[in-house]
Amino acid sequence: TLDCIARWSRESSGGVVESAVVTADSQSDELEADLDIGCVDEKVLLQLVRDTSAEVVPELITLYISDAQNRMENIEKAIKEEDVKSLEFEAHTLGSSAAAHGNTKLHTLARQVEHLCREGEPEQAFAESASLLGIATESLRLLALRATTGFE
Repeated sequence: TLDCIARWSRESSGGVVESAVVTADSQSDELEADLDIGCVDEKVLLQLVRDTSAEVVPELITLYISDAQNRMENIEKAIKEEDVKSLEFEAHTLGSSAAAHGNTKLHTLARQVEHLCREGEPEQAFAESASLLGIATESLRLLALRATTGFE
């Protein structure tokens, strides 16, 4: 995560991943409710702002969302191929980056899937992965929405 922050602090592109862009005005009430139930941990995001800058954090979130979407594709592939090792790796990586970007629910569920893989419970891990993908989609959408509101 620190390498990512350092790279994006130096190479500010100003771009936004198209799929991550959501208008803040249209869904601000929904965002407020979801911040309260743990989809987006505002404290983590504010710490990220203190560690970097208010201008950089939306870019970091966009980069994280793009990477998380790739991880989700890899998880889908691991499920189809019944590849427990790949599922464990992708869940671990997704969970770590989710925690670093205030994506609390996703972090918790990714760790659960990772743990099931390590404990020799592949069927349960694959079953939980469907929930993981659903939570990932929704929490990434909410995080993208939060990024559009900016940080001060």
